[in-house]
Amino acid sequence: MYIDSPSSSASNPVKSSAFASALSNILITKECQIVISPILISEYINTRLRQYYSAYIKKSGISQATYTFKQYRNDASSDYNKILSSVLNDIQKILTISTIVPDISDKTDTNNILSDSKLLNLDTNDSYISTLCKKNNYILITDDADFDQTTLNIISTNKKYLSK
Repeated sequence: MYIDSPSSSASNPVKSSAFASALSNILITKECQIVISPILISEYINTRLRQYYSAYIKKSGISQATYTFKQYRNDASSDYNKILSSVLNDIQKILTISTIVPDISDKTDTNNILSDSKLLNLDTNDSYISTLCKKNNYILITDDADFDQTTLNIISTNKKYLSK
């Protein structure tokens, strides 16, 4: 998202460049595989759509209180359908350079997700990502500071990780 996002590329070109460089190095060296799970695809789509919604209401001078995301999604005069097509196209590009891995499906992993949510103060999706990474020894590329209490190997530009 930091490579091509309405809120990131323009507002933080240094961060955007760092993530683009990391991706380029991964693709050039082919020393590791990029993986993505269905829940990460869903989170990516939802986050991107909400970023565009925020940009749309700001540009239109509308308040979130009077024009909800659901209204934006259902409003034929909004740019939602065009944006959705663009985001789904982005997913297709992501899938050309990554491998889809299965979501967690056993009781032990589910229990780990629930306990990590409480123990590490993670939301459920972050706990899911943490469990998936731990189970498969994945390196997580993120700028989300919520993972700072985990034992994951993380690539990030977030100062919270850089000071460790």
